[in-house]
Amino acid sequence: MQNSDKKIINYLLVIFFSAVLYGGNALHSGLRLDSVMYADIAKNILLYKSYFILHLNDNIYLNKPPLLFWIVAFFIKIFGSSPYAIQISAMFNAILMNIAAYHLFKIIFKESNLSFLALFCMNSTFVIYKHTHSLKMESLTSFFILISLIGFIHYLNKNKIAYLALFALGIGGGILAKGFLGLVPIPITALFFIFSKEKYNLKTFYYYILAILAGILISGWWYVYISLHSDFFHVFFVSQSIDRLAGNASNTVGTHYDAMPIYQYIKLMLRDYFYYLPFFIYGCYKFYKERANFDSIGLKVVVISTIFNFIIIHFITTRDERYMFEFYLTANLFTAYGLHHVVKKLGFNYRNLIKVIPIIFLCVIAWSPSPLSKPTYNHLSLLPRISKQSHLPILVDFSLLTGDYNRSAINYFLSGKYSRITKIQPGHYITVYDINKHLNIPHKVLFKDDTVKIAVIDSK
Repeated sequence: MQNSDKKIINYLLVIFFSAVLYGGNALHSGLRLDSVMYADIAKNILLYKSYFILHLNDNIYLNKPPLLFWIVAFFIKIFGSSPYAIQISAMFNAILMNIAAYHLFKIIFKESNLSFLALFCMNSTFVIYKHTHSLKMESLTSFFILISLIGFIHYLNKNKIAYLALFALGIGGGILAKGFLGLVPIPITALFFIFSKEKYNLKTFYYYILAILAGILISGWWYVYISLHSDFFHVFFVSQSIDRLAGNASNTVGTHYDAMPIYQYIKLMLRDYFYYLPFFIYGCYKFYKERANFDSIGLKVVVISTIFNFIIIHFITTRDERYMFEFYLTANLFTAYGLHHVVKKLGFNYRNLIKVIPIIFLCVIAWSPSPLSKPTYNHLSLLPRISKQSHLPILVDFSLLTGDYNRSAINYFLSGKYSRITKIQPGHYITVYDINKHLNIPHKVLFKDDTVKIAVIDSK
């Protein structure tokens, strides 16, 4: 078998791994918290035919850039308003992220087995699995950050300007997916030049700077457009960015972010990464001792990325576990190498099993009868059929629904199939209300989950 054929098979294995891990049992998946809110925003793109200005619960939504929602809207267009469409979107983002991660690992290790081991460690890290399996922005943003770093490494290794297009695309896509986080490759690569012993000519820096500007322009048009047509600057830059960094310093938006202690990330690592932490520390040591065996430029970029991402998240006062996502992406390279050496010392030849064990694990997940996420709101998808068969309309009083999540669920599953009312009154109809609310008129509860109840009002 030719080497190119082996490469194709390896990438197909990465796709299979990602598809089953994050798309397996998608028919039984559920929507919770941010996922249902993002689903509603994406569906509103199709309903309002507003592709550049996002909407949530009939209001303009200015908290996030649009790229993720464009992708989700595409899958909703194909699969309809279902949890399945959302899980497929998450799976798609996971596939992109894992292909890029595997490619980066392959640059460093120069062989596939260790790269697969690093990929397996990465996806079995709690924070990465949790925030990739649900519909979040982390996996899509990480894909763009990774391809940006890959483009930069190839540019310096192969001295081909064409790779800077990948570098620029990664920056632009990252900014359009997650705002400031998409800029992360710029300081990482700048630090590489600062600490590099090799001297690069002015031409190298010239094209590098042009690529950065091109990357900013790729996404900059949307930021200009939305700023001219809304209060985006105040909401996004003040509420979403400055307040998270400065601990509600502006105090003008009404959103409160709880500041956590400086040692919070150490606690989170001991809680969520304890099973890999010894291998990570040992892997760092072995990489340092054997650094001559690896791609020099790639390894330096990964080291700088890992350190930079761990330091920079401490400036965000909320210090949530998901901010460690990008740190874990590259940290698992060292974890895998430490694990490799420990297993090697034990005399166990794992290399022939490195691809087989994950496939067996994935097959168990794929055919498991249990859902991978707790179903929430899924009963809402049954209401249109129940309403049609029972000849009962669906009427909803939004004052009985607490927060954006419950209201987003109503809009996502029932858009165009329900009517709003201002007060629950006697009659014959189906309604949905918050799990903590109580109705003072005769009714029968059909379904309930963690957040809402579905009831039939049957009274005069």
